[in-house]
Amino acid sequence: MDNQQSLRTNPYVTLFLIISAIVCTTLIVQFLFQITTLKDFMRIFMGLFFIVFGFFKILNWTGFAYAFAEYDIIAKNTIAYAYLYPLIEFFLGAMYLSNNATFVIHVITGLIMFIGAIGVAQSLIYKKDIRCACLGTVIKLPVSWITLIEDIGMGLMALYMIFM
Repeated sequence: MDNQQSLRTNPYVTLFLIISAIVCTTLIVQFLFQITTLKDFMRIFMGLFFIVFGFFKILNWTGFAYAFAEYDIIAKNTIAYAYLYPLIEFFLGAMYLSNNATFVIHVITGLIMFIGAIGVAQSLIYKKDIRCACLGTVIKLPVSWITLIEDIGMGLMALYMIFM
């Protein structure tokens, strides 16, 4: 396999490109609307992140739900939560992008992300070989430290927005 082929099929490269596109779009929106605060950067980034990642999840909604239930501590107990999760992400994304993210939205985001981090951490501690459902089932990523950093990072941004 040549280098170009391996880059196209490496799921971490794909994840990096998606997150890079979200960061670039966030910066463009900030520039166009002359928004300069860190809080607004986080708000726009989180909104785009939730909508983009939610979109990938609904491409194979059932596949996502069952993959998510493999490691999320709430989805393990109720598959309905796994099916609702992409809609929750769309809702949170819309709230952040419309600048209607209130204290309650930040708390919900923090709870969802930190609860998600618990399931990811358990999978890592017990060395479970599970596919990450963060980008649905379209992109085949394993649950890894990157997944944990993603959940904790989003939770910390929500906490920052609560207190700033």
